[in-house]
Amino acid sequence: MPFSPSPSMVYAEYAHKNFAPEIEIYETSILRARSSDLLVSAVLTDLEECWLVKADIDSTYFKVVTPLLIRALDAVLKHNSLIIDKIDHLKSSIFESKLVKSKGESKEVISLVDCTQKYCGWLAYKDQTRFTIELEESSLKVGNIVDPHRAVSLVSGELVVPTTRISIYDPQFSVGLSTLLDYHLSVKVLNDAFTEGDDHGGQSLQVESEYFRVCVSPPVLFKILELSDAIKRKFDQYEGIFTSKPHEAVPAPAAEGLPLEKVISRKPLFSSVHVLSYNFCLGWVFGGSHKDYPGMILGAERIFAVTKADLGKLTLVGGYLSVAHGSTTSSFYSSASEFDNLNRAFMPKVQLNYYVDPKQKLWITLKGDELDVRCMSNSTVLIERGMKSGTQVRGFFESRSKMAELKRQNTKSFPVAETAKAETPRKTFNPHFSAVQCIVGFAGARVFIYKLQEENLQDEPNSLNLQSPAILIVVDYAHQKKAAKKHVVKAEVLMSQSDNTIYASCVPVVEDFVRTFQGHVQEHGGKTGRERKARERA
Repeated sequence: MPFSPSPSMVYAEYAHKNFAPEIEIYETSILRARSSDLLVSAVLTDLEECWLVKADIDSTYFKVVTPLLIRALDAVLKHNSLIIDKIDHLKSSIFESKLVKSKGESKEVISLVDCTQKYCGWLAYKDQTRFTIELEESSLKVGNIVDPHRAVSLVSGELVVPTTRISIYDPQFSVGLSTLLDYHLSVKVLNDAFTEGDDHGGQSLQVESEYFRVCVSPPVLFKILELSDAIKRKFDQYEGIFTSKPHEAVPAPAAEGLPLEKVISRKPLFSSVHVLSYNFCLGWVFGGSHKDYPGMILGAERIFAVTKADLGKLTLVGGYLSVAHGSTTSSFYSSASEFDNLNRAFMPKVQLNYYVDPKQKLWITLKGDELDVRCMSNSTVLIERGMKSGTQVRGFFESRSKMAELKRQNTKSFPVAETAKAETPRKTFNPHFSAVQCIVGFAGARVFIYKLQEENLQDEPNSLNLQSPAILIVVDYAHQKKAAKKHVVKAEVLMSQSDNTIYASCVPVVEDFVRTFQGHVQEHGGKTGRERKARERA
């Protein structure tokens, strides 16, 4: 670590090619880390009134591995008090040394940190399952600036993570179903402009995502639940270790003449929050090798949300419920507008607004465009595969509940002294708002069911068109504290008229739709009956 001192500037640098530490607790490996090509450079400048620290951190590769996740968690919980004592001893050693000076002896420090990381990952193993969290090409820029108008130090910066993946690998299912979550993220914290009367300073939060994809299938869901159950059992096993040293709560001194609500109220962390998300998609893949109807997706082309003070707005553009485009986590999502898809429900725009006036009255408005539904008459196969997938999930939950019941019965054979719990008095409904007015309006829906022609492809396909009316719902709630009826709710529903005419060309579509639907129901009912009889024999 070479130093280059000067009268007002100090330069420092640290670098390593490979570094591989390991943490163990009584021969139990907690984590193994590996870092490659790390370079840290810092410049400390004396500006008379303050210190200026500039630091650049550049890392190529950093990975942490937990070989046995449940065993590592057991060791941490078992030796929790020892770990806390070691951390407290380390803190006291640092603060008692001359490395940390009191505020009266030190000047203000302004820091600017620029960090880049090409790859960062965490791998954890449970039996034959591997859980991974990976970040690629991430960067972080953080700095604090002293505001001369408000005499406060405000920390601002930007975090950019172009690729973040959470994956689950197991021999029981295909690698194509392994990626659970994949998204792009950019977070900015900006300082607000100075305004008269603002002595504390404000900051705004901006979150932007170019894509956000979640893909779940039955085997992946089962592995997630198995991991959560194993973690919960460990925490239940060591229940009470975090409350072994109770501390009496000391109430904060209340200001005289102020109600308790005013004393405990805190200023929001951010004066405004802006969220912009593109290509948002949630998928449920059935897990088979079907090229047609491999699953379902729910999402939106763009989501925009903004909140500030007592008002906010949420806008959803291009919302859809559609058929998945592929049977893997790399192909299930939508790469273009779902409006042109053959099977989908499409909502052009939905907007939610809310506002709280000075009298604590909440105003909510929800408005949506016309819902456009388009599907083929043979798309009922999607219902069949969805029911089959639901049966797998239901069977897993039934076996899960049976195992939990057996464990409860086993624990009952060993009597445990139960601590008496004090009964808490029932709380009366006391809403925060004096009144609430909610207006919900939708422009109706249009359903288009069609059957592709096997012959005469130039002719228009047989179709069935249905139109549902527009609807407007108004709900008004008032909290009258001094009246006999303290809660008053009024509602009104208005619907427009709609005309639906069925022509002779609709008959083949309806017939095909009913026939395929009945076949799927009968097949599913027969399988369910045979499975029920098999369970009864067992």
